[in-house]
Amino acid sequence: MTHEQQPDEIQPAVASEINDIGWRLRNTLFRKVTVYDQSIYYSDTAKRNRTASKQVNRIRALLSLLTGIASALAALLVSITNGPNTIVLNFLAVMAVALPAFAAAFNTLADLYQWDRTTRIYDTAQRTLKYAEAYEPNISDEEKEYRKKQMRYAQAALQIMRDEQAQWGLSIRIPKDNEKFVQEQIGKITQKK
Repeated sequence: MTHEQQPDEIQPAVASEINDIGWRLRNTLFRKVTVYDQSIYYSDTAKRNRTASKQVNRIRALLSLLTGIASALAALLVSITNGPNTIVLNFLAVMAVALPAFAAAFNTLADLYQWDRTTRIYDTAQRTLKYAEAYEPNISDEEKEYRKKQMRYAQAALQIMRDEQAQWGLSIRIPKDNEKFVQEQIGKITQKK
């Protein structure tokens, strides 16, 4: 065996090893940069939405409590005093009417942002992303098995991310009737010119 023949004999083994290292590096990058970051995003977003939901619910409960207290005190003052309305009674009456309006504003805010629904979506996506780890290859797997498992892992993780993203696509998709109406209106405008 000459010195010139040796690189040719080693080359396939080196190429296979480099290819194997490439797949292992891709898996590590995918896990750290894509899956781990997405999991952190899901966790942080769910936590923010959960906090916002709790804050709004506390404010609504407090406003309901204050409404009840204001109404009860107003009723008590009316039954105690037979004379003309006092400033306190007028204030309590205004509070008994205004506080439910403020509570309704917070109800609208909660309905608009749907923090509870958003929290469920991101919590579910994060939990489901952990199930994709069942497909993750082991460091001890042979190259061919490692590649197969890595592809299944990547496909499972990306499918979970697509499913989460599809949740939002439903809320921003333009209904067909609206799209048709817009096209008809554009057609009418262009015909008038």
